[in-house]
Amino acid sequence: MIKKRHVLLGGLGLLWWLTKPQRRDQEMLPWQGNFSHRGLHDKDAPENTRPAFEQSIEHGWGYEFDVQLTKDDQLVIHHDYDGARSFGQDVRLEDLTLAELRQFGLFGTDQHIMTLPELLELTAGRVPIILEIKAEKNTWHISRLVAEVMDDYAGPFVIESFHPFVLAWFRIHRPTYIRGQLSYNAFGRSGKTITNFMLTHYLFNVLARPHFAAHAFEDRNDFGLKLQHWLHQTPLVVYTVQTPREEIEARKMFHTIIFENYRPVK
Repeated sequence: MIKKRHVLLGGLGLLWWLTKPQRRDQEMLPWQGNFSHRGLHDKDAPENTRPAFEQSIEHGWGYEFDVQLTKDDQLVIHHDYDGARSFGQDVRLEDLTLAELRQFGLFGTDQHIMTLPELLELTAGRVPIILEIKAEKNTWHISRLVAEVMDDYAGPFVIESFHPFVLAWFRIHRPTYIRGQLSYNAFGRSGKTITNFMLTHYLFNVLARPHFAAHAFEDRNDFGLKLQHWLHQTPLVVYTVQTPREEIEARKMFHTIIFENYRPVK
């Protein structure tokens, strides 16, 4: 019985150590509120474009946006890894230069893809921002390039990513940056089963030691997220809330709401 108890306690201790975040709760206070998802977008102001971000600034909302690399190592604001949905070309952004990408209008408009420096110039510290780094490979390369740009930005920002190696880079090379682990229920998705298991349950925290956890609203009952909430009292971000009713539900657990398709009551 004593041995079993020791094994159980040891297992719980290991779980606590693997999943624990790095706490900087006071610095997370500016992010306790509503953030537009890829800007305050609509049919005339597509996601991740200048008009969408301008609208969010006008309403006083910070925003979440996505950054990835082009063929010529330019940091651009775009969610999907390919252009099929946004500009009708089934080609990966990493296979096109910035000049080639700017030949296409986004979502049937005259808006073109923005670079990270252009978005930062537009934002100019007027609202806090949540920068998601999208990377399937060369994670440390894109992390370094993002850091070199953000080092000169004076406004409030945090970094987040699904890829724990991105967060591990920032943990080592930019420990003062606030970083967050993105997650969702990855079971049944593409990728290795063990990787999906670890991502879903925040076991990659052992590498990333994030300051906050960002989780999909539809997966809010995941065990791994409950551990972050109950065991570690981790600051929690939720994406993507679609209605006022969902926002009411999300606020029972989450500190930060990333929203779209409606406008929250301030």
